[in-house]
Amino acid sequence: MSEDGSNGNGNGKKRQPGKKRVCIDFDGVIHRYSNGYQDGTVYDIPMPGVKEFLEGLHDQGYDIYVHTSRPMDTYDYNVGINIIKEYMDKHGLPYDYVTAMKVPAIAYIDDRAINFNGNWNTVCDELKRLEVGW
Repeated sequence: MSEDGSNGNGNGKKRQPGKKRVCIDFDGVIHRYSNGYQDGTVYDIPMPGVKEFLEGLHDQGYDIYVHTSRPMDTYDYNVGINIIKEYMDKHGLPYDYVTAMKVPAIAYIDDRAINFNGNWNTVCDELKRLEVGW
């Protein structure tokens, strides 16, 4: 594991101090994931527009962290990380790191997130909404 908390990166470079970082979830955000979890395989195409979005982030100087919980479902952490790296490379999607850890970032882009606005009742309502279909 590297000193910044990531476990692997797309191009071998270390994070530059002061560089902007954004964390983007893999399943349902980068990987279309139209049929949900299917035995751990990555079976679907990228989400429409994601390549252009990631290229834009890269051009703006962001470090792109792909965030996933997939390694938690495998016998070896690195197997889950490498599955994501191979997918990103295969589809020409720019990224700097793949990790299953929550690292400091400007923003976290995730299809299962609840934005905390100080109101716990809203959080409970959103949690109930997310439970549907889980």
